[in-house]
Amino acid sequence: MNKYFHSIGLDVERCNGCTNCIKICPTEAIRIKNRKAVIISQRCIDCGECIKVCPQKAKKAYTGSMDIINEYKFKVALPSPVLYGQFDGNTNIVNKALEQLGFDYVFDVSRACQMIMKSEKDMLKNLEASKPLISSMCPAVVRLIQIRFPELLDNIIKIDFPMEIAAEMARQLVKREKGIKLEDIGIFCIGPCAAMMTNVKKPIGKNKSYVNGVISIKEIYPRISSIIKGMTCENSELISSSCMKAAICGGEGRVIGSNEYMCVDGIQEVINILELIVNKGVKVEFLELAACPGGCIGGPLAVENRFVAKMRIEKLASTLKEFNMPNQKQAEANLKWEKELEHIPALKLDSRIAIAMQKMEEILEIMKMLPGLDCGTCGSPNCKALAEDVIMGRATLQDCKFKLKKKYK
Repeated sequence: MNKYFHSIGLDVERCNGCTNCIKICPTEAIRIKNRKAVIISQRCIDCGECIKVCPQKAKKAYTGSMDIINEYKFKVALPSPVLYGQFDGNTNIVNKALEQLGFDYVFDVSRACQMIMKSEKDMLKNLEASKPLISSMCPAVVRLIQIRFPELLDNIIKIDFPMEIAAEMARQLVKREKGIKLEDIGIFCIGPCAAMMTNVKKPIGKNKSYVNGVISIKEIYPRISSIIKGMTCENSELISSSCMKAAICGGEGRVIGSNEYMCVDGIQEVINILELIVNKGVKVEFLELAACPGGCIGGPLAVENRFVAKMRIEKLASTLKEFNMPNQKQAEANLKWEKELEHIPALKLDSRIAIAMQKMEEILEIMKMLPGLDCGTCGSPNCKALAEDVIMGRATLQDCKFKLKKKYK
């Protein structure tokens, strides 16, 4: 299995061993050992759920600082539509602030969303793949499917992520219009999501990312806030109304116009609907899935309340027109991934079927000995996970406090 960088880590000094994170993790990637959280790297999808629920702020997202932009002669900012929803103002005010912070050029990610949604719309008209088609806009969801739902890998639309497409468009535009060498151009995405950083270090569907770094909205928010006070200017004409709403769950499906599309937000709800599709064959044509509640506006590295951000984005979108992308056909040719998605067998008990079946039988036997309370005090998220940990050598039966108490009695 190929190892890959994770953008979420643990501040051991802050962690006090509470069980909030082990219960919320969608891939059961966290355990508590010696009163400290431990992350099972192979299972983590960098969704950021653990960041949201950690009362000690022990879970951290490893994104870049503003200092990294100075490593390049020409610096390009790729603001996510979510960034505009963090402020009570228009898009150009935020863009002007980014320029004052040291960026030489601002290229909005939503311009790439427009191309993606047009391609998805064309795919639905000429549907050849097995239904449902699953949007690939959320990298955490794609990683989730790679780990937990490999039978749905062929259903994922093989189109690159918005920040990657926007990065390549911006690079070529700056080279063409400014005469800057590609090696002198630094591309930095500003977004609400730790999974973005993971995709830069270990890209999905390609060998190398076009993005040089990711700066979180939390990092840049106070700097922009201090600049835009009292600033006024007209709204941007380079951002499409419908694509501004790509940050909100449902925005993608409404633009595509499918009669049978489903928008699901929140990682646990995403898991629930994927299980229904796999087990019961729920009829749906297009699936728009977002790991964060409400879509990208609910990202763990955003600042503003997601309902406030949604209101602001919808208000901004109402003032914008539809933007016709120049050279769209040429850009669309570079949308697709370079390589096929692979299953990440992080949940397998063993690569050999006979051994895996034997281990499963042993897990079932151990579960009969456990209380079935799923309390998490053993350091595993539930009794089944503890039974698996015992078989895999990550725990012992005495880690169950009820079993230990019974033994001493």
